Amino acid sequence: MIDLYLCIYLLIFLLYGTIGIFYLLGILIIVVISFIKNKDNLDNLDNEINLDMIEENYFNKLSEYKYSIEYMNTKINEFEIMTKTILFDRNKNKNIIFIHGTNSGSICWINLVNLLIKNYDTHNIYLMCLPGAGCSSIEKIDDLLQMDSDYIIKFYSEIIHKYIEELKIDNITLIGHSLATYFILNFLIEKNKNKNYNIESAILINPISIISSVGYQGFYTVFMLKYGILNKFFNLFGKYLLN
Repeated sequence: MIDLYLCIYLLIFLLYGTIGIFYLLGILIIVVISFIKNKDNLDNLDNEINLDMIEENYFNKLSEYKYSIEYMNTKINEFEIMTKTILFDRNKNKNIIFIHGTNSGSICWINLVNLLIKNYDTHNIYLMCLPGAGCSSIEKIDDLLQMDSDYIIKFYSEIIHKYIEELKIDNITLIGHSLATYFILNFLIEKNKNKNYNIESAILINPISIISSVGYQGFYTVFMLKYGILNKFFNLFGKYLLN
């Protein structure tokens, strides 16, 4: 019976992977065509777009509560890091830090923040713009991307640690989405024994895990666990694991 279940799983796995290859190939073709057609526009993209201004315009329109903006500068190894934060200071002794995932930004949390403050005004709220994405930056990021995945994961775990130390806050709940959940889990493992602050809980939304030992197939495993038929089971398992 176990062999039957394993065969079914492998069949679904291989089918999902094959579909994924054609899906990614199609996306790649579209991206290449778009790049060729818009090369001149892309060359001037940095000069035309001010992400800070765009983000702040959205916050001005959507936030129901007063907030402030802070910029933190720190250094990890040879990398200079600037981290932008949207702070909803409620004069509380407990704190929530939201960390967004890939292809996202702090603005993704604003509706949830409005609801939290309206119904459970018990925490100060920090929206961290993940360095290397959106409105935060890492100097020499091209050099960072040449490092192996273990280095990068530990690097971002250290960013979270430095971020909390710079804020000088305690009694913290970490809330992460997608790739940020991977950074948070590694942060909890790496920094749990050497910290001067209390992490009360961690909430992982649509968590992701990368199984590097299976090579490129690990990419498809990620999508099966995150978006496929096993998603509900692993999310349920994750809740019990965290408890």
